[in-house]
Amino acid sequence: MKPEFALYLSVEGITLLHHATDGWRSVGNVTLDVEDLAAELEKLKETAQELSPKDLRCKIVIPS
Repeated sequence: MKPEFALYLSVEGITLLHHATDGWRSVGNVTLDVEDLAAELEKLKETAQELSPKDLRCKIVIPS
């Protein structure tokens, strides 16, 4: 089973991707210099729960 979500990590921030029939779509982004990182990541989690309330499995994408 493939995860429906991916977290793409970069030096600019963290992007939440959702798997769609035509590929991955960005549904949110948090920069690393945001004042309250935990709160912003919670918002990404809430977005994921709205898209797929039953399955929050995700993969982590780390650039080379």
